[in-house]
Amino acid sequence: MKTHQEKLNELTTEIRKSIPRLMEFSDGCEIISKIEDCYNDIEIESNFIIGKNAKFYGEDIFIGGYFYSTDNFTIIGHEPLLNDVLQWLSIISRFDEYCINCTGDIIEIHEDENDRRRWFEIQNLKWDLSKSKLSEQSPELINFLNN
Repeated sequence: MKTHQEKLNELTTEIRKSIPRLMEFSDGCEIISKIEDCYNDIEIESNFIIGKNAKFYGEDIFIGGYFYSTDNFTIIGHEPLLNDVLQWLSIISRFDEYCINCTGDIIEIHEDENDRRRWFEIQNLKWDLSKSKLSEQSPELINFLNN
């Protein structure tokens, strides 16, 4: 049985693969170094976020006062937000199979509105609009989207 984190990681990876802009070097993109530079305190598999603890300048990444080629990093990608999840649902052609209701501070996602039994089973699958990141949503919603 997969853990919540494993399901979230799988879902995040699938969304990133489907939406190329989530894998671009830009502010908010998570990267991992593939270099070991003890002099500048950068080790293999150090994580950085562009715009937070790393800067992107064309073909180079600026960290701790030094420039490194983008070839020295693996792109993890941007964290999926609500708009990315909705775009992903439309890309995988499942968007039409779901009813999405926006009421106040939540978005409810459920299958065919006429299937009352199924609706009651997943009624609590709601996107909390006060939290924009996929990783901040309920385990039930992550599980539903992962399946």
